Amino acid sequence: MGTKPLILLLSGMMLASCGSDDDAAAKGDGVSAAYREKCPIEASMREARPDPSDLGVPLPKDAVFWIGIAAGDITTNGVRYRTLPSAKYLTHLTTKEVGAFYAKRLGSEWTRGDILGNPVFYKAASEDRGKDVLTVLMSRPGATPAIIPAPLDEEDECARMLNRNARTVIEIVYPNETGG
Repeated sequence: MGTKPLILLLSGMMLASCGSDDDAAAKGDGVSAAYREKCPIEASMREARPDPSDLGVPLPKDAVFWIGIAAGDITTNGVRYRTLPSAKYLTHLTTKEVGAFYAKRLGSEWTRGDILGNPVFYKAASEDRGKDVLTVLMSRPGATPAIIPAPLDEEDECARMLNRNARTVIEIVYPNETGG
């Protein structure tokens, strides 16, 4: 399985700053009409935009919000549980640079792992400490706070409309203190 299918699988299961006018629109609360027309699914997923302070982790300076996924109930392998909300950001940094950014800024409660050469950070529950990163993240997809940087598909036009210089998508699965 290549990098893109695995990253899409992880993202799907877990449930820039310089450039065009669309870049400027993306930094506000909305997006351009052209973006909404070309990317209706992504545009609708921008409604679950978290306040950056809710994430509990810092963002690189140039990070541009892309999409958000609200918390929800899910059943995996016959087990029902609640997922955490997640948000995806676009940055011009490489995955290695994003990894270095978070390695310097996260506390000891975060575990560092690796998926296909890309750094991953997650808060393992006590019963998951010492387990492989994929085991932890895939046993209950979307239920573990995590930071998952992945290379951006060069042909993703919707992401490019928001940040044409983006190289990496940062998915952040974060605890939701309100329970929603």
